[in-house]
Amino acid sequence: MSVAECDPKAVPTLCCRTYYHDLLVAGYSAHNVFANGFGYDITLDHHGAVPHNNLWTDIDVGLGKTAMNWSGDREHYPYAGSNNVFWNIYASKMPISQARLSAARTANKYISSWYMRRIERLRGPDLVYFRSAKEQGYAQVAVDMPIDTSSRYIREAGDWLIQYDPGHAVYPKNLYIAQKATQASRLKMPSGPKIKPASYPLQLARS
Repeated sequence: MSVAECDPKAVPTLCCRTYYHDLLVAGYSAHNVFANGFGYDITLDHHGAVPHNNLWTDIDVGLGKTAMNWSGDREHYPYAGSNNVFWNIYASKMPISQARLSAARTANKYISSWYMRRIERLRGPDLVYFRSAKEQGYAQVAVDMPIDTSSRYIREAGDWLIQYDPGHAVYPKNLYIAQKATQASRLKMPSGPKIKPASYPLQLARS
């Protein structure tokens, strides 16, 4: 699925097989929502020409091997613009490393597969392509997404906001649904009229 050229959409459900460009934003696309989806090994592809201010929430990327494999024409990087939000992105089929399994056996204690998968990390393409922040993108927001913060492009960018606690899942799970549910109350003052968004044309007072 491709969203490009400033084409706002809300995609409520997704079910994908494995493709190189599973879910794709490109060409300055902004204000799109991908939500409540799952797939075998989903790529959240940012395909160049600074797609920005998009929301990805409550998505099971499956194996988690290609989630961060953003791509595109090198003349159009960064592949991602700023302020894309990744909220509750998880990999329910992520392989658990033998080192973690061995450590659990050695300690002779039960550790749930849910927790062991949450302490694994989504690897970035810099491990294969030596990708820099200049190519991958700056100023992304990731909440409850197990990104490998040792990735070169994240360290070089220095402005990714990443909040992740393996022991506690984020609430709400779906940020888009939560925003829609509270939209009416957030746009009203406690005891006043509804506030118009700033994009509305201003009404000049008559003299």
